[in-house]
Amino acid sequence: MGQKIWTAAELDEMTPAERKRIFEDSIVWDLDDAPTELIERARRKVEKRIAENRRQAVGLTKSRREVRATQAFFEELDQQLGDERGPSGEPSSYDFQSHELIAIVERFADDWDRLPELIE
Repeated sequence: MGQKIWTAAELDEMTPAERKRIFEDSIVWDLDDAPTELIERARRKVEKRIAENRRQAVGLTKSRREVRATQAFFEELDQQLGDERGPSGEPSSYDFQSHELIAIVERFADDWDRLPELIE
């Protein structure tokens, strides 16, 4: 037989210490004591998530490129934006790196093959 199911009215009549004891007594600390159907449901969810992540990883590795900003890029960025924000709230070099650059690099990595060719 399973654990007692407490009603809200029963819980309201208890002291906080009694409610805490009931809560702590209901925790299953050993996986061997957990209900089999709960373990199986959790296992199915985890296996599904692993499969989805593997499919996504395979999709990324096919067309995703490694993109890195060069030292020259950062030097130019520091020269153009500087260490401090501008008087009208223009971003600093740090602002750009922490808020914009990550998304830009990710976009380049994901969409590399769709970028226009360099014209020299």
